[in-house]
Amino acid sequence: MRKAFLILFAISKSLTGFGQTNEDYINKGYEKLKLKDYNGAIEYLNKEIKINPNNSYAYWYRGYAFNALKKYQKAIKNYNKAIELNNINADFFVNRAFSREQIKDHNGAVLDYNRAIELRPKYADAYFDRGNEKFILKDYQGAISDYNNAIEFDSVNVNSFFERGDVKYVLKDYKGALSDFYFVIKISPNLSLAYYNIGLTEIKLNQKENACSDFKKALDLGDKRAKKLINKYCK
Repeated sequence: MRKAFLILFAISKSLTGFGQTNEDYINKGYEKLKLKDYNGAIEYLNKEIKINPNNSYAYWYRGYAFNALKKYQKAIKNYNKAIELNNINADFFVNRAFSREQIKDHNGAVLDYNRAIELRPKYADAYFDRGNEKFILKDYQGAISDYNNAIEFDSVNVNSFFERGDVKYVLKDYKGALSDFYFVIKISPNLSLAYYNIGLTEIKLNQKENACSDFKKALDLGDKRAKKLINKYCK
């Protein structure tokens, strides 16, 4: 379930402040992004940047396209330029953080999420993604704090509950983990991984009968790993 969110938003048709901006180029580039034609998008965005090298959104979009093509260093280079031109857009920092994650620059990603949150203090996705990075860096209390904030600003996002449950499990707070996983299946009752994790947690709490039921549910929903645990605990 651990994932970052790559942000892409349309920009206004009435672009202003970009001098010679050709709206057709940037809007066509955006449409290509939506169609996942990333090379086509880059072609249009190259033309936009040639006309107006100060259009931060063109670099942002081109960074998005390079990221989708797994050309992460090129993506970061474009996000760097976008941020140089406009350092108060939180989404620019979030997208650069995502690319940094892909090259395992987790500390750099945390710094970008820090800046995004400074710019937008109620940015739930940025808290969630920073929590994921802190989890990877084994800053477990920091991760829980970020997931708490993500939940405060987006109270029905199951990803935050799921990941907070994972951290609590690592910290051996099994009752706390179980509470979070239960919330996940309340919102997403067909998520096999949640039942799998619930079963593992129930084993830790010596709730074998419940665990076996949840392992079987996970297996029914397609998580084949549960079969091994059923064989181990449920004979």
